[in-house]
Amino acid sequence: DLATPPATGPTPADHPSAPPASSGRAGSGSPRLGRYRLRGRIGRGGMGTVYRAWHDKLKRWVAVKVLPDGRSADPAWVARFDREMQVVGRLDHPHIVRATDAGEAGGVHYLVMELLDGADLSRVSKACGPLPAAEACELVRQAALGLQHAHDHGLVHRDVKPHNLMLAAGGVKVLDLGLALF
Repeated sequence: DLATPPATGPTPADHPSAPPASSGRAGSGSPRLGRYRLRGRIGRGGMGTVYRAWHDKLKRWVAVKVLPDGRSADPAWVARFDREMQVVGRLDHPHIVRATDAGEAGGVHYLVMELLDGADLSRVSKACGPLPAAEACELVRQAALGLQHAHDHGLVHRDVKPHNLMLAAGGVKVLDLGLALF
C-alpha cells in the first residue's frame, strides 16, 4: 500500500516545530548558509547537493540545494543553476516541488525548496517491487499533471525518471528541473 510512503524526510527528532539540537552559536556544530543551518545531506545530483536545513527566522525545516564545490567560479554552471532557480520559482503546482528562496551566501549559490517527507519512486520500486497497475497508473497520472503544468509554462523537464519523482504525503512531486528547457 503506497498511502504511507517510507519515511526519508525529517525524523522525530527533526519534528517541524523542533529546532536543531545545536544552538547556532559559534562552535556549536551545524554549518550555516545564510539564514539556514544545514543538518545533513539528503541527495546529490549533477546540478548540486541537497541538504536538510533549518530556517532560523521561520522556524521550519526546508531542503537546500547548493551548487557543487568548485562550480561557483564557472559562469556557465552558475547560469545553469540560476536558470533552475528561476524555473522552479515560476511554478506553483501540487505535483511539483515548491521553491521558497534562492540566493548566494559566501560564494555558495543555493535554492531552497519545501522539504518532502517520502521516497523517490526508484526507492519505492526497490522496496515494494512491481506496483499494481492501478497504483502505478495513478502515480504516473500525478507526475503527468505536474509535467503538464511545467509545459504550460513553456518548460520541458528533460530528465524524467523514477529518481526525480518523489512520493510524499500529498502524492507524487516532480523534482530536479535543472535540465529543463524554456
